[in-house]
Amino acid sequence: MSKPKYVLDRQFDKAVHEKSPLQMGLMLHEALSARDTATALRLVAQGAQLDIPDRFGDTPLLRALLVENSSVALALIAQGADINAQSKAKMTPLIRAAHSGDVAVVKALIEKKAELDCKDHLDNTAVSIAAIHNREEIMALLIAAGASLDDKNATGSTPVEHARTLGNYRIAEMLERAPAERLQRQLESASATTGKTPKFKRMEVLKPERKE
Repeated sequence: MSKPKYVLDRQFDKAVHEKSPLQMGLMLHEALSARDTATALRLVAQGAQLDIPDRFGDTPLLRALLVENSSVALALIAQGADINAQSKAKMTPLIRAAHSGDVAVVKALIEKKAELDCKDHLDNTAVSIAAIHNREEIMALLIAAGASLDDKNATGSTPVEHARTLGNYRIAEMLERAPAERLQRQLESASATTGKTPKFKRMEVLKPERKE
C-alpha cells in the first residue's frame, strides 16, 4: 500500500531540512534537469542555494529557462536569484527568456531592473535575440524599458537588419518607430511634470549671400 501524499511530503521536508543550502542547490539542478517542477519549487521555498552554477556555468535560474520551466524561473526571481548571472557562454536570464519567448519572465526581469544590454558569446543582446526569433511582445517590453536598439552582434548586423533579413517585418517596423515614440514619451513626461509643453528653439536656415 502506497503512503499518503502528506506522509511523503513530511518525509521530503525532513530530508531537505537535513541538507545544507549548497546540497539543496545541487538537488535543485537535478530536479530541473529531470523536469520535476514540484520538487524544484519546494527546494526553492526550503532555502536551496539559488545561484550555485553547474559545469556549464548555468545557475538554477538559467537552467530553469533552458528547460523552459517558467514557474520555477519566476519563483527563483521572486526569491532573489541573481537576475544578471552569466553562463560560460555569456547567456543571461534575459537573453535566454527572449530566446524561448517567455514573456512572463521577461516582464519579471525588467521589473527587477535586470541589465538590458548584456551580450552573449556572439555579441547578441536580448533585443537582437527578439529580432532574430520574431518575439514581438518581448520586443515591445524591451523597447519600453529603454534597451539599446542599435548594438551590432558578431556578424556586424543590428537588430533591425536581422529582422528585415529574416522577414520579421513587424519587428523591423517596431525598431524603426521606437526612437520617435521614445521621444514622444519623454515630451509627455516632461509636460506632465512641469505642466508646460517643452519648447524647442527654431532652427534658422542661413541664406546664401547674394552675389553682386
